[in-house]
Amino acid sequence: ADGSLTALIDISQFGGTITVDGALNSVGDYTIFGGALQGGGTVTAPFVTNVMGAISPGTVGGIDTLTID
Repeated sequence: ADGSLTALIDISQFGGTITVDGALNSVGDYTIFGGALQGGGTVTAPFVTNVMGAISPGTVGGIDTLTID
């Protein structure tokens, strides 16, 4: 929950699962072409675009608050 990752470029997710329970910060855009974004943390990016992926607050079997800023 105390973890933080900062990307200095765009983030493009084509598959797999990214679980954010701390903070994911990007100075570029975050585009989900496939896979899943889940967790209970905060994603900060200029634009978050979901094309064919899934956005799920919490994890499997749990409910949480996923903040997209």
